[in-house]
Amino acid sequence: MLYAALIFFGTMAYFWIEQKKSGNLFGEKCSVTNSNWKKFSDSKPENFEVYGIDVSHYSCNINWEAVKNMDDGTNKVDFVFMRATRGAKAKDEKFDDFWYKSRQYGLRRGAYHFFNFTDSPVMQAQFYLQSVTMFSDDLPPVLDIEEDKETPKELLTPDYVLKRMIVWLKIVERTTRKIPIIYCNQAYYSKYIRGRFPKNPIWIASYSPQQPQLGDKAWQFWQYSNTGRCAGISEKIDLNVFNGTKNDFEKFINTK
Repeated sequence: MLYAALIFFGTMAYFWIEQKKSGNLFGEKCSVTNSNWKKFSDSKPENFEVYGIDVSHYSCNINWEAVKNMDDGTNKVDFVFMRATRGAKAKDEKFDDFWYKSRQYGLRRGAYHFFNFTDSPVMQAQFYLQSVTMFSDDLPPVLDIEEDKETPKELLTPDYVLKRMIVWLKIVERTTRKIPIIYCNQAYYSKYIRGRFPKNPIWIASYSPQQPQLGDKAWQFWQYSNTGRCAGISEKIDLNVFNGTKNDFEKFINTK
């Protein structure tokens, strides 16, 4: 009986290790990386110069060389955002690999933190800073605020959310000396952000063909699709555009 139990648990441990290596842990299936896309699959907004993607462990295995080399004259990945952390304890299992390889292939990169409305904002900021080694030519830190199914909706009053956001933003700005970007959709922007945070750049999620209108300021990044495709990634990804020229983009990165 003991021998059979040891065999069972040994087999399960081996399975867990192999699945984690392949990115298939807990039934998450990763396809073989598809490098055949020659351009972004979804129609991209015209009259912009700087385009990018954002990824997480859901993107599974990425061929960064193919991502970097996707360029048919009108389609090119200029930057990539990636999820680094969530809450006070969860680090994206692909982050370290993505963070290193994206820089290795010369892509401008940024790291975002998925905010948990009940975890300590101090602990969340510290965890993010411990998890991300940031260089001066990286994109600014990003605070991602969006629906968190673990938090009761009645708790999410503007006063409650804003106080916690401000704590995270101040700690991260003071430590990195970069003004953090705030990511949200238009509903969250209207409820929590509009008229506040005048110095923080906005990364807005809006999947309409029309450019988003914030009402009080211009957006800096627009996530215009969550069903996109590009070279080197077999799973669907988010597609983004920067509001400005290539020179504006370089200035933005170097702004303290």
